[in-house]
Parts: sequence; C-alpha cells; structure tokens
Amino acid sequence: MGVRRIKERLDAATGFWPALHGALDALGFDGGYVERLTAPPHGGRRKYVKDSVWGMMDFEPHELAIIDSPLLQRLRRISQLGLTFLTYPSAEHSRFSHTLGVTHVLKRLVASISDAARREPILRAGNDEYQLYDPSADGAVARSLAHAALLHDVGHLAFSHAGETAFSAGAGLLVGGMELEDFIACFREEGFESGLSECLSIAVCLSPRFRAFYGRVLGADDVDGRLREICCFIGGVPHDPRYPGLANLISGAAVDADKIDYLNRDARQCGIPVGVDVSRVFLNSALVRISQDQALALSRSRIGQTGGGRFSAGVHFIVNSSGIDTYDELANAKAVLYQRVYLHQLTRNAEQVLSEAVHGAIRDAPATAGPDPRDIFTWFGYGDDELLARLSRERGSRQIAARLVTRDLPKRAFVIYRDACEPFVSLRDVFDAGEWDVHDARGALADLELVYRRATCWRLFDQLVPVDPVERPRRLAELRDLIRREAIAVRRSVDPGFVPPAPNAAEPYVGLSPRFELKPINEVLVREKNSIGHSGQWTKSEELSNADNLGRGVDHVHADREWLPYVAVACTKVLYDLHAGTMASSIPDGAATGDGSAREGFPVRPRLLLRLEEVCSRTGVDHGRLLDDMATAARAGYFGAAERIVPLDGGLLPRCGTVAARYATFRGEGGWQVSPGSVAAFVRQFPVGLRPEMLSLLAEGTIITRGAVGQAFDRMTAASRARGEGGIVFARFSPNSGNVTGIALEQERRDTYLGAGHGFVRNLAELEVRLAGGPADCVAFVDDQFASGGQASAQILHWAGVPRERWPAAIQGERNIDMSAPGDRTLELLRSGRVRLMFVHGTESGRTRVVETARSAGFADLDVVFDRLIPASPILSGPLREFLAEVGRGLLRAIRHGDAPVDAAADAALAADAVGYGGIGSVMVTPTSAPSHAITALWCPGAYAGQPWLPLFLRRGYRKHLVFG
Repeated sequence: MGVRRIKERLDAATGFWPALHGALDALGFDGGYVERLTAPPHGGRRKYVKDSVWGMMDFEPHELAIIDSPLLQRLRRISQLGLTFLTYPSAEHSRFSHTLGVTHVLKRLVASISDAARREPILRAGNDEYQLYDPSADGAVARSLAHAALLHDVGHLAFSHAGETAFSAGAGLLVGGMELEDFIACFREEGFESGLSECLSIAVCLSPRFRAFYGRVLGADDVDGRLREICCFIGGVPHDPRYPGLANLISGAAVDADKIDYLNRDARQCGIPVGVDVSRVFLNSALVRISQDQALALSRSRIGQTGGGRFSAGVHFIVNSSGIDTYDELANAKAVLYQRVYLHQLTRNAEQVLSEAVHGAIRDAPATAGPDPRDIFTWFGYGDDELLARLSRERGSRQIAARLVTRDLPKRAFVIYRDACEPFVSLRDVFDAGEWDVHDARGALADLELVYRRATCWRLFDQLVPVDPVERPRRLAELRDLIRREAIAVRRSVDPGFVPPAPNAAEPYVGLSPRFELKPINEVLVREKNSIGHSGQWTKSEELSNADNLGRGVDHVHADREWLPYVAVACTKVLYDLHAGTMASSIPDGAATGDGSAREGFPVRPRLLLRLEEVCSRTGVDHGRLLDDMATAARAGYFGAAERIVPLDGGLLPRCGTVAARYATFRGEGGWQVSPGSVAAFVRQFPVGLRPEMLSLLAEGTIITRGAVGQAFDRMTAASRARGEGGIVFARFSPNSGNVTGIALEQERRDTYLGAGHGFVRNLAELEVRLAGGPADCVAFVDDQFASGGQASAQILHWAGVPRERWPAAIQGERNIDMSAPGDRTLELLRSGRVRLMFVHGTESGRTRVVETARSAGFADLDVVFDRLIPASPILSGPLREFLAEVGRGLLRAIRHGDAPVDAAADAALAADAVGYGGIGSVMVTPTSAPSHAITALWCPGAYAGQPWLPLFLRRGYRKHLVFG
C-alpha cells in the first residue's frame, strides 16, 4: 500500500530520521521519554475536559497518553489561526483545543453511525437493499480513527498554516536533508493530496521514535498496521479500498470532523455569526455498503446531474435528508469564514511579512556546525512566540520581524481580481449587433462578449499564479522581484529627487499575497426515504460556493506607504507584459456573410488590463495620483510599447464623444461602428503626448454622408445640363463603395432624377439591357472618391480585356473591382466617348492617371469628373507623423509580406503607403469604408509592436485581419 512505500522512501533518505528525531528531542519527545512511558491501563478511567464549543469531552486512557505527550502539548504554543489575531484580537485559540475538538466530534459521529447500524442493519431504498456498517464493531479501527484525529495536526509549524506557507514559499528548503519538493512528491506519488503540514504529521507517525511510543500506548503486536491506518486517515486516503468512507470522517469530505470543529470554533472566536446546527449531522448519519451495480447506478445519476465522476463500490458515508440543511450551513459557513477570516487581506499581508522574515533569517544565518537553517526540522519545535523571538534576534530578519511585533504592516498597493480585468475594448463598442445574421443579434453579441472576456482577461487572471505547489513559490518570487525592480524604475522616472538604493542596501518591501485556491466542496450521499442519491440532487451549495470562491479570488500586492503609488504603476506594466506573446486564442465572428457561409474567428492576443478606478477603491492608492504618475512615467518613456495601458486623461473623454458623434453613421464591414468607447480605445493606443493632437485630427475629418452624395451629384448633374447634355443613366462603378454610392444616390434622388429624364441601373448586365432598348445620351459610373486612381485604372483595364499580367505592377494585386465582362453595346459605348466616371471627391493627379489609362485601353474620350478635391493632407506634428508612419508600415508589412523578408522595392512601397496610399494621408471615410488614401492606422487592423492594433474605421476587405486583445 501507499504508506508502506512512503516509509521505504523516507528510510532510504540519508539522515532523514536522525534529523526528525533531533527535532523531536528538542520537544522532549526523546528516547528517554518513550522508555519511561508506561502502557495505559486497560479499562482505566476516562478523563473529562470542558470545552467552550462542545462542553464536556471525554477521552480514554490510550487517548490521554497521546494527548499528554510533548507532541500534542506542543500544539498549545501554536495558534489555530496563525496571524489572524492581528485582525481579530480574540482569535487566539490554539491548535491543541482544535485537535481535542476534532477528536470529540469524530467520536460522536462514530457513535451516531454505530447506533444507526445497530437500529437498522439493512437500509431499504426503492428496490435496493444496503447494508449499514458499524465502525465500532471493529474496535481497533475505531481506535485508529480517534488516534488519527488526535495526531492529524502534529506536523503543523509555528503559526499553523501561515507558518506552512512561509516555509513553503522559498527555494532550496529541505526536510530532513531532502529537497522540499522531493519530500512532498513522496506523498503525492502515492495518492496523498496533502499539504506540508499533513505530510509532516504522517512522517512523524512513521518515525521509529513514534513507533516505539505507539507500541507502548497500544500494547499490541500489529503496531505497523495500525500506524499505516492512522497515516491513511490523516491523509484522507482509504486504508482499505473496501472502506473509502472511513478516510473521510476526519477530513476531506463535505461533512467531516475537522470541518465541523474549525468552522464552529473559529467562527465563535472571531465573532463571526455563522450558524451550523451540528446536532442534525449526527441524526441518522451512516456508513453504507454499496455494491458494484449500485455504485454504477449512482455514477450514472451523478454524471447526468452534475457532470461529476464515478462512485466506487465499498463503504461510504451517508447523511439523512433531514441533515442536508446542515450540509448547506457548513458550505455557506466555510465560504463566509474563508472570505472574512482566513483570506482577510490584513492577515494575508502579515503572512507575507512572516515569510519575508523567515527567509531573511534562513538566507543570512551564519554558517555553523549545528542544524541546517534551510531544513524545516530545524524550526519544527518552535511555538509562535519562540519563532517570533528568534526572528527578532537574527540579523537577516530582525527589522521585518519587528513589524509583526508592533503590527506595523505594509499597505495594499494593488489588487487583482477577475471582475476588475477588462478587454481593451468592448465588442459592443465596435460592432453593431443589428448586422449579425442571427435572430437575437444583441443576445449573440453579449454571449460573444462573455467568450471574449473568458479568452482574454479571465484566462490571464486564472493563469497569473500557477496552482502547482512546486512552481507556485518560484513564480511568486519572480513576480515580486519584478514588481520591486519596476517600482524603482517608476520612481526614478517620476520623482526627480529620488536616489535609487545602493547595490547592497535594503530594497523597498513588496509583498505578494496570491489568491487561495479553495478545494471544491465534495458531494455526499443523501438518504431520502426510499432512495439514495447525491447531494447535488438536493442542494446547489457546491456550485454556488465554488462559483463564489472563483469570483472572489483576489491577489494583493503590499508595499510601504511611501512606495504605494510607484508599486501600483509598476503592477500595471508588469501584469500587462507578463504573458506577452505566450498565449493565443480566438473568438467566433457572428456577423452575416451574405452567402450563408461561416466567417473565420478573430485571433486574440491577450494581455492583462485592469480597471484602475476599481482597483484603487480597494487599496490605499489615490486614483487621481495614480493616473498622474502613470502619465508622467509615460512621458519619460517608462512604458515603452506598453503605453496604451495608461488610461485616457479625463478631459479627453468628452472629446471622444464628440468624435464618435461626427462618425456615428459609419457602418463598416460586418457592422463595424464608431462609438465613444471605440474612439477612446483607438486613441489610447497612441503615446500619451500625442493623444490630444490625434483627437483634434479626427474632429476635423470628413465623412461622405448620404446627404453629401446627393448634393455632390446634384451639382455635377446641373453642370452637365448647363453644357446642353441630355439624360444620364447612372451605373455603379466598384462593387463595394461604388455600389453603396449608387444605392445612396438612388434612394436620395430617384424620383427627382427620373422626373428629369435620368435613369438608374445596378450593374453591367442591366446596362446592356438598357442599351438594347436604345442609345443613351450619357452613362455615368458613380463612386464616392478616388485619390491615386489605381483602382479605377484597374477596372478600366479589365473592361478593355487587358490581361492582368500586363497591368502596371502597382495595381496587379487590386481585387476590389467588378470582375464581370461588359457586353458588346457597353464596350461600344465606352469607345464612343459617351461615358463618364463621376466621383464625390477626387484629385487632379488621379484624374490624369485614369484618363491616360482609358486612352491606352481604347477608351479615348472617357471623361472623369469629381465634385470636390480630397482635402489636403492634414498638418501633423513630427512625432505624430512618425508614429503613424511606424504603425502603418508595420501593419501593411504584416498583411503584404507576413514574416517574409522585404526587398528594397517592397520596403519603399511600404514607406510610400505608411500614412495612406500614395502618401496622401487624409482623414476621410465613406458611410461603409475608409479609402486607401486615408491614414493607414485609421483603417488597417493587425498587430503593432506585438500588440493588437484596433482601427477606428475598418476598410472593406480587411475584417479578416482583425486581431483583438
């Protein structure tokens, strides 16, 4: 069995037992004590102990022998709740009183179970019969259970779980000469999911010294077998596969003696009003023997109800349905106490100070021939006061230990919790749900928002601190040291008078209290009249408590008062950069495609970002001061490429609303929209000093509205009439913007233009039919704008039948053209000169290019007109132009070349188009897209400096390049 193999591994570890015996000697539990011990008299008098929780508790002579030993008496000097007395002054009860309480509860529970088995040996439930098991029928097993309850906490170090955490947090620690990780692995590999204190308790019970002691207490031959039973009961592992329920009576079950005592005792001592009607737990509780077929039926029921795993055949603990309320009370009491007592931020803060003191003492301990300070057995015999006294004397720990003595604790600088984590932009800010091809579009978008959060910030939060007991201390130490270094860098950039600490001087204190991973609440079997089921069928306490634990998990970062703002700023950058480039995910795209096909999902590159106002509300850091310090540090170059984590200045937010109102009618591909939130997210990607200028630039941009389209064509049509020309047939030029422009014109002016002798066609096929009915005075192909004329030139060459490989190299990749072929009458019309291209905006250079292309293609008299010149390139400051060029160049390079090398010609093309194709760099959008001559960073998605780049507008055809973060 597993305990035997653990014993063999500890036997093989050189020096392990001598080191443990040395620690036991220091307690007075030495060979002489064992030799002087006389066996307790069989049938001797019991002893009664008065307890504040359970009243009178009685103990047998063999139990008293263990209680009176130095092993258990040592627990009087160890507080049950560690450093909680710094938060709740009355929480000074010892682990000794808890140990007696657990034993008392266990014995009551065993007595109740035995009574139930004697009253009703066979339990009938439906068509099944279950045999009840009487644990007192086997006196040796019942005695082992009681002894395990007494011994389950003998491995605790000073300050209980706080001490365990402190000694487990460092690297290079030993247990009896074994590496701490190897010691724990001895137990984990044999199925014991035990913490350090439980492993130490089992090791003590397996030691030769304790075996000799227990042989005198027991006076029996099978000492080794009974010790293996005790170790299994301590670890919550079945001592026999046929009796899995016995191992859970002490600890490890939803209802067990350990939980019943500590929840009641700790609540009473801390003054927390949680009510648990314990007497109902003992009412008709039982151990029931379940056959293989019955276990299979219960497993099927459990999987169907809760998705849980299998029940095994054997003896299981079962409660009566009348006691299920107490089961709920225990679950709720546990959740309340964990949040209000065990995980109280001040207590966890003090635990980190203790950890710092312990490892300072270990690190700076002088080299001597005595016990190794790195070995936990060196510290095993200390009680709370003794440990604190030694830490107060040691050179490496006296300063930090004094803070525990005087309760001069660091303050909260930062907190990290799941609900404070946020995506860089809400999907509802960038997508119009009405464009989604589902019945309940808004509901679908809300669901996707939840998926987005889970794939980004929630996922990062869950993986911030590893659960693995070996990896966790190392990661926490690295994270703490990184925050400390960054805090010094922040202060150097913010505080002109700051002098960094010298290389050997004390650095600022930074403590990291990670969230506590609560074990899920286990289910329990429940008897309800004629049936047996699992607790999930009667109550949702497991689900609710586990969800509550997840939602309330908080990581705390502590620092001294003068360092609070600098540590807070450092945390924002450290957390943002922590998983950079190490994770990738995706979310589905639910927008309509038009042809019923599914869109590919959006890639996600998550980085951890937090709502700082909520974070500050839980700490001692002033939110306004934090934002000011972040802005100052940003201007000093502290954040580098991570500057987007600096929130927008509050004065810029109203301007974001103004910009959003200007472009409120924009609806890009798949429902892409402009909102105050999307404007704020877009501008936040810019360096702090460039954000006001970028907002001013956007506030002066041009959007070609539907009304502007109608007015522009009114003016161009009036000019045509003034030249004596007749009716015009309006056709749509390009398949995207030309189609949108044609639709807008027809909807705005249809009746007016038809009355004036004009007409409308939607495509080349309709135009061919129209021309078959008679010649047209003029055909005008309409579109919103052109700048370089490249797209229009490509369309003309396609109409002329020129093979793409003979097109100019710059436009051979153009895809946004109508690929249908013109009919004979349309070609004749193009050659006749009765064709005009009409645009709302254009440039003279672009017009010249298109006209020359038309002539070379055989359309010598094709005319090109536009109503307004594209506004001149805005005047940009040098830093803003440089930043926009850098972003645009990076985005285009990824789209055009991926990771492939770029030659000189391609590099020159990237430079030419980095601030808008052809270097025009306008701030212009149409109702549904952005022209290529607009500033590239405005409309091109992708990634810049390893981070997703969120465009404000989205050029048609570029949705597939979106990346979220």
